[in-house]
Amino acid sequence: MRATSRCAALTLFALVALSPTSRLDAQRRVEVKKFQWDPVVVHIAAEAPRGVEVFMSVKTKFWGLTWIQADSMASWLPRLHDLASSSATVDSTPYVSGRDESRMRVVKGVVRGQKAYALQFIAPPSLGRIESWLSPAFLADLSKALEKGVAAARDLERSPGIASGPRIYEQWEVDSMPASTSELTFSTSGLNYMVRGTIAVGFVVDSTGHVVAPSVTIYDCRDPNLAKQMTREVAAWRFTPGMRVDQPVATRVHAALSLETDGSFTTGGDRVIPGGRP
Repeated sequence: MRATSRCAALTLFALVALSPTSRLDAQRRVEVKKFQWDPVVVHIAAEAPRGVEVFMSVKTKFWGLTWIQADSMASWLPRLHDLASSSATVDSTPYVSGRDESRMRVVKGVVRGQKAYALQFIAPPSLGRIESWLSPAFLADLSKALEKGVAAARDLERSPGIASGPRIYEQWEVDSMPASTSELTFSTSGLNYMVRGTIAVGFVVDSTGHVVAPSVTIYDCRDPNLAKQMTREVAAWRFTPGMRVDQPVATRVHAALSLETDGSFTTGGDRVIPGGRP
């Protein structure tokens, strides 16, 4: 489908679950860091009261999401440090467990004659294993981000009012997912070039069908300008709410969006390469 010069059509080809928020507006979430090395994305955040959020995807098609309690992650990180040390006597960390049968570990190996580490991630919605090989520098950066995630999660846990906020349900916990009330559109009027591509975005739809603005998270996007504009646009979308036992409930949504226009773009943007310079 072609779009006008001011509005790009969004093809929603994967609607499943994701992100956070509060009363629903109280501060319950802190973004920590996103790593993106084609075709893998790893996104670290913290959310109260769930803990450290880990999102991992490959080509936006295969993805998983979980939350690991801060204390569990803090207990596991020394095992990761031991594995990465020059005196390591083991070939893998144990699994660290998260919500909904999810788990994660790191395995030591060799790729093209060089030391490398496989990040193995098993999480909803599919509980299939996603794996990515990392260099020692990549692993060190990821470890630092997880440490920051633990600190952020603990800070959020001490925030007033978090425990009294309404529950947010996951895709696998509701009887029906939120559905858009009209065709989803995205204005490109603020960009001076044509856009096309796939964006992975997460957000919460509350029990009235509104997107909770602080929950909007761009998980995968090559263009930082596009990501900022998408964050604003998504917050204005409207849905019929997710349903559980015939009641509307706040529901997390994960969507892979295909932007179609009469042009295309390829930009490097704000991708963070683990092990690279700040």
